[in-house]
Order: sequence, then structure tokens, then C-alpha cells
Amino acid sequence: MIIFAFLSTGPENAVVLFFVIGAVGLFFLLRSIALWYWKIDAIVSNQKEQNLLLQKHVELMDKLCKLQEQTVKMRDMSQDEMARKARLFDISNGH
Repeated sequence: MIIFAFLSTGPENAVVLFFVIGAVGLFFLLRSIALWYWKIDAIVSNQKEQNLLLQKHVELMDKLCKLQEQTVKMRDMSQDEMARKARLFDISNGH
């Protein structure tokens, strides 16, 4: 509607409108050629893949840290248990 009202005001406006539409079309055409030439689409795709791999890496590292924490707790518990048993042994032998 607005375009038709703009065109009805005079031929100068039509030229301006067609120039603007042509410039926008040319911009998108040149943009797509530039993206293809410098392989920006491929770069973005590779970055997305790297982000997914990094996320998997972080998840695996979290799992590994949790396993290590559990191992340390078990080792600490074992040392405490060994110390308690050693004290009981010493007490039972009269030391």
C-alpha cells in the first residue's frame, strides 16, 4: 500500500524506489558471493562443530573430576578406617 502511494506521487519517486530495491538486491547478491569466496559459511559450520566437541569435552571432564573426588573420598575413608583399626589393634595388644 505504502509503495503504491509512494509511486503515485511522481515518476521521480519511482526511480528512487527502484534504485533502493536494486541496491538492496545487489547488496544481498554481493554478500552471498563474499561469504562463499572467503568460505565464511564453512568457517561458521566448523565453529559450531568445535563448540559441540568442546561441550562434550567439558561434560567428560566433569565426569572425570567427580570420579576423582569419589576416589579421594574412598582413599581418605580407607586411611581413616586403617588408623582406627591400628588403634584398636594397639589397644588390644596393650600398647
